Amino acid sequence: MDPRPICSLLLLAGLLLHSLYTIDAVGLSVLPGPTVASGTPVTLSCSVSVSHNSTRRLTHVFRFTRYDTTVYTVTSTHAEARLRLDPARAADSGEYECHVEVKEKVRSSVGQKLTVTGLQTPVFQLSASVLYESEELVATCSAPQEKGALVFHFLQRWAGGAVSLIKQVMAPGNWSETRLVLRDAGDREMFCNYSIPMAPQAGSSNSSNTLQVLVKVKPAVPPHAGLFISPVMNVLPSTSVFEGEVVEVVCKVVNPPGPVDVYLTKDRKVLKRGEVGLSHRLTVGIADAGEYVCKAEYGAAQKETYQTIKGNSDKHRHRT
Repeated sequence: MDPRPICSLLLLAGLLLHSLYTIDAVGLSVLPGPTVASGTPVTLSCSVSVSHNSTRRLTHVFRFTRYDTTVYTVTSTHAEARLRLDPARAADSGEYECHVEVKEKVRSSVGQKLTVTGLQTPVFQLSASVLYESEELVATCSAPQEKGALVFHFLQRWAGGAVSLIKQVMAPGNWSETRLVLRDAGDREMFCNYSIPMAPQAGSSNSSNTLQVLVKVKPAVPPHAGLFISPVMNVLPSTSVFEGEVVEVVCKVVNPPGPVDVYLTKDRKVLKRGEVGLSHRLTVGIADAGEYVCKAEYGAAQKETYQTIKGNSDKHRHRT
């Protein structure tokens, strides 16, 4: 018997069990080029060349990284994979590499730099345009077309042209809403811009739209203002009522020296607020019995008045 066919079969079986392969090269290209304007579609193409002795198609794991951080992974039997940035923004700038894994072997491409130029002009919004000094307002700065974490700068420009930074906020996305306190009275223009920490070469964006803001001097509290804002508090029809009855709590300041805020509270919970006075109706239950506080505020001056409501159960109603 001729032993050669048997040897050939054994050799083929050995090759199938122990396939041989080597990764020859991994290449990465950036199209349309390494420097593009913001909004341009960019394709990063990674190709791999593998020498092997198998008739089967090999499986490749492509991993795209930017600054050693994985941004995209795909598994394919094809020798090429693509990462598409459409549209590319400044936050996509950086040095990219492609790493290809075939079974237990890995080979990487040469790094390719991508620079995306230009930043979107942000949009600026404010919750108020006229306020008193040291009052808060809400400011919003947004750049909806950008990607990644942004650092927003909220600024003001005085009539003489001097610009000062009010607040800087690092946001996880492309917009920021924050509270600002304006302590100096006067007219000013307010606006915002932003930068991208991961793309410092892009610099700061253009300034947003500007909004005119007037900060007025807060009215001075007259000396001894507290003497004139002591609130008057009444509980009608009585402070001693039965459960289920309706009572009305009236709190007001008589002849106030100016705009006075009046608060009705119980157990440190604000039940109602009014200007100069207020009226609060409630159906008395077990939890409604207790001490009520009527507080008047005028600037830094405060005055309080107290009343206690006693709730009686229905069984007391029929006692002789």
